[in-house]
Amino acid sequence: MTKRGQPSILGLWDARAQAPGLGGLIVLVAEAQARAAQLHGGVAGICFVDGGRGGPMRPVEADGAPLGGVLLAFKGIDRLYRAPDLDAAREFMSASSGAIVPWPALDTADHRGLLTRPYGDSRPLQQMHREGVRIPAVEMKSPHVQWALELYDRRVAPRLPVVVHLKNAPGGKGESNADFDAWHGFLEACRDRADVAFLLIGNEPVDPRISGLPNVLQTRALGASLPGELALIQTAFAYMGMASGPCAMAMFGPAPYLLFKNPGHHEEQMALELGGAERFPFARPGQKLLRVRETRDNLRAGFEELMSFARRSDWERRIDRLRSPAGSAA
Repeated sequence: MTKRGQPSILGLWDARAQAPGLGGLIVLVAEAQARAAQLHGGVAGICFVDGGRGGPMRPVEADGAPLGGVLLAFKGIDRLYRAPDLDAAREFMSASSGAIVPWPALDTADHRGLLTRPYGDSRPLQQMHREGVRIPAVEMKSPHVQWALELYDRRVAPRLPVVVHLKNAPGGKGESNADFDAWHGFLEACRDRADVAFLLIGNEPVDPRISGLPNVLQTRALGASLPGELALIQTAFAYMGMASGPCAMAMFGPAPYLLFKNPGHHEEQMALELGGAERFPFARPGQKLLRVRETRDNLRAGFEELMSFARRSDWERRIDRLRSPAGSAA
């Protein structure tokens, strides 16, 4: 909660310039929280600038904003707003009794009054990191975290949970869709790892050869919501999958991860963000993004490397802190 006199960061998504998506919204939450940490303040909420009929910027409920229920499930995000244009947002902030700082800054709008910056681009966070700002972990509120921990207790323990997302966008030629043959070969070979369970998140259709493996659990079949799946990523021992929406949750968490990106998908953007590197500058040890097609062999090699970066005892201490009242506070 922001104390009196401290600035509050208002995250702005200009839906007139770019349609909201899960990955970009997670990055915007991370940016707002990092900017708040930089200014020793808090987060006022997320506002969608949608080009609707005129009128003031106003608060909305979860069903009044894109992915509103998911946004309100993030720890520290308690309010959502809609504004027809940036002038309405500017008037709202000017009339506020506290200091509200927009992110991104309003003076970055183009000549049409649109915020055209590419949402989901990691470079603003990279710049904050270079300036010495600690990029806070993106976390879910307590009910979703507790649901994830209960699922581990009921269906996974004593195995370690490795959360997996296999993107499978219909007609997604050229996108970072999963190679099901490679993943099936890898996951089947991992049946010899009795200490690991693979938790498959997402609502995409998945090859039944994969979903039918004894070491794979489909979380939607176990009652997972999207906020619950994001909590599974937050609390996982490790994360693997394609470089698509949900992976942004892993990017701002403590668990080691291994992401695969089709080298021809968003090639120019990835070159701008990563150059020739395999890690974001703010990444923690064991967190890596590979711009290669996955194969059974590189999946297995990457998995073994991934598992070497985390110890069960460290993960158990992290989970125990989340179980405690102080660690799980919303």
